[in-house]
Amino acid sequence: MECSARTLTENTVWQGNITVEEDILIPAGITLTVKPGTAITVVPSDSTKTDPEYLSPLTEITVRGILRFLGTPSAPIFFKADKTEYSTEWAGIIIDGGSATLKHGTIEDANAAIQLFSGSLAADHIILTNNKYGVIVQSNETVASITNSTISKNDYGILNLRKSQVKLNNTLVAANAKKDIISLEDLPAYSLPPEPQQEKEISRSYEDMVLLGDTIWQGRIQINGLIRLPAKNRLIILPGTIIEFFKKDTNNDNIGENGLLLQGVLIAKGTENKPIIFRSAETEKSQADWDAINIINSDGAQNLIEHCRIENAYRGLHFHFANVSVKKSFFSHNYRGIQFQESAVEVADNIFFANKNAIQARDSEIVFTGNSIIDNLSGANFYRASIRIEKNLFQHNMTYGLKVREGFPVVTLNTMESNRYGLMLHDAKYGDINNNLLLNNIESGISFRDVDNIELTGNYIHSNNFSGLSINNSSAEINNNSFTENGIRGIGIREFFGKIEGNFFSNNKLYAIENEGITDVDAAGNSFDNQPVETIIFDKQDNPSQGRVITEPLAQSTPIFSWPFEMLESDLSWYGRIHIARPFLIPDKKTLHIMPGASIEIADQAEILVQGIINATGTPEKRILFTSASSPKKPEAWGEIRLEYADGSEFQFCDFEYGSWAVHCHFTNLVIYGCSFSNNYGGMRFRSGPVTISQSKFSNNIIGIRSFLGIAKIENNLITDNEKGIFVREKANGLSITANNIFLNHDYNVRIGEFNKEDLDARENWWGPTENPKDLFFDANREPGIGYVIYEPVLSKPVELEIFK
Repeated sequence: MECSARTLTENTVWQGNITVEEDILIPAGITLTVKPGTAITVVPSDSTKTDPEYLSPLTEITVRGILRFLGTPSAPIFFKADKTEYSTEWAGIIIDGGSATLKHGTIEDANAAIQLFSGSLAADHIILTNNKYGVIVQSNETVASITNSTISKNDYGILNLRKSQVKLNNTLVAANAKKDIISLEDLPAYSLPPEPQQEKEISRSYEDMVLLGDTIWQGRIQINGLIRLPAKNRLIILPGTIIEFFKKDTNNDNIGENGLLLQGVLIAKGTENKPIIFRSAETEKSQADWDAINIINSDGAQNLIEHCRIENAYRGLHFHFANVSVKKSFFSHNYRGIQFQESAVEVADNIFFANKNAIQARDSEIVFTGNSIIDNLSGANFYRASIRIEKNLFQHNMTYGLKVREGFPVVTLNTMESNRYGLMLHDAKYGDINNNLLLNNIESGISFRDVDNIELTGNYIHSNNFSGLSINNSSAEINNNSFTENGIRGIGIREFFGKIEGNFFSNNKLYAIENEGITDVDAAGNSFDNQPVETIIFDKQDNPSQGRVITEPLAQSTPIFSWPFEMLESDLSWYGRIHIARPFLIPDKKTLHIMPGASIEIADQAEILVQGIINATGTPEKRILFTSASSPKKPEAWGEIRLEYADGSEFQFCDFEYGSWAVHCHFTNLVIYGCSFSNNYGGMRFRSGPVTISQSKFSNNIIGIRSFLGIAKIENNLITDNEKGIFVREKANGLSITANNIFLNHDYNVRIGEFNKEDLDARENWWGPTENPKDLFFDANREPGIGYVIYEPVLSKPVELEIFK
């Protein structure tokens, strides 16, 4: 029996020998029963199918209803692939809201034998073997119970994401090639924007209808049919309008059929406060309650969709041969947010949240900028398109953030975080991937397969769980990227033709570069952060059947990585040499860690503003440097590190030089330990606090430390050779200055400001080889009415500072 791609519309039984040639979908309310002894052969395919109800390009069996897999000990069930030279795996069984009961059987040759997005799995006496993954569980809304089973000889046994419930009883998970069980932490929840409260009386109801001339919609429109707009006509929808579609499902595939079919021009321009809403009219709303806003053969005047909210559709927007602009709109709980082909489309500043697929497009000219693609099953998928993908956020998507197949992509200034894959690039023959941030993705930050002539430049590829970059049978120029903290390897290779040069590798868990192919890899001229290269390269020396990784000669110095973003989008760590070319913001609730040995090189007049947390913790052997990017260096070249309500920040074993005010903090609980400040206008200034400064050195600044209404403990420091050592502008009584060496500052060791009326407690410091320390104070002795420096008793000898021994 052969089964082609279809949605089952009635309860179905399989038995005997079954060949699955294309995808099978079991919708809600339908049961597929597989009888004992059934042998199922799946024909692999890596297709470019566009139907939103399917979730993988590979041949899949998707369960939204019920799958009953009823083998017996004497008559088990078998799933395997009909392998060819070019296709060797199928997708597997994908449970997407349904339930599967699997007994006595074997599943082989799948990308993931069983994958749960949502729903439940009860498996008993099952063997999962020779798959890439045995089981993937991707939602804390799923329940997987596996008993008396064996998961072995896969690449990976179980991948448990988002603290999903996986119950194993008498089940062997062992002898998987790379790892048996991987469990990753739950991801932070995305906050859904509130729906505007715009409930209104129904102003008009439609069934099937053709609109002629200019039609204007406003108020609340309900539709139970298909609305057609012929060419040369316009549909204008006013701000605040609500359009609702009842569900009509004549073929029982659980996909609604009501919608809009537009060959004229659509102008749907809401406002931020009065968006236009397209949604289901059903009391219990669900995905695919209605079909789509279809725009067909409308490539003259541009169709405008702006400030719209589109929900509960099969395809929210669907274009063929159209000219469309989609801006500042919100797509949620659709099978697919947007789908189009053979069109010219601008998609800018939109949010795609909790759709099965955010957007899919092919054979089009596309500008895709400023969008947020968050918490979808899959993110953005572009095939054979000329496309610029810029300044987007791809975050928490369960399969991939961004997938590009063939075409001519320019991918720049995007953040791809906490997806299963950040960027998947397949079969592309030209492309420029530059200045992106890829972090915390579950498998790979970037995956190349069968690509050619790709330039990968200036990307920060950090803390991805398996590989920073995964390469399979591809050629590229890979230069000036940073690969740090990736869970297994910086770069994993299965056949590569190109050059890896001028990159920085540090603190990848096992390997900087792993070559699993048979071809030698040219990786000369890279920096490995002074790590012994032989310990962080896996190649022919470790397995004689594999190719070499040629790393000599190494880079003569650490390459400079130019940070491409103006704001920290996610918590991360900086390693190596980081160039800051423009003002950079660490916003509230974000944390930047700067790692030992890093050098932060700041352009003229640029600065770092901290509203979250900055944690720069060096070591005595590997200090952190904040310096000017100019050559030659000169004082006051860059601005400052300014902290505003940035509690929890700290600087340890850091050197600050050539800034205006190197550190400037307001209302921040800040710790500075073991740091040096030199050749700045000012080393540090602060207001409020509390601030703790210890074991640090201030020298060759105009002002070492300045306090205004400050609360600080300043002890065990060296403050010398500045024009002014300490300047207290106002409110001295919040300061404790003790056990410091404060001497030979040119104008004054301590200067009291003209608005400061309180005395300053500066007892038990060493003031240098002078008989009268107050000679280098500017206080009430020089200007009556301001406070005195209370300096006695004085220390008779310098304080021994641990940090400078």
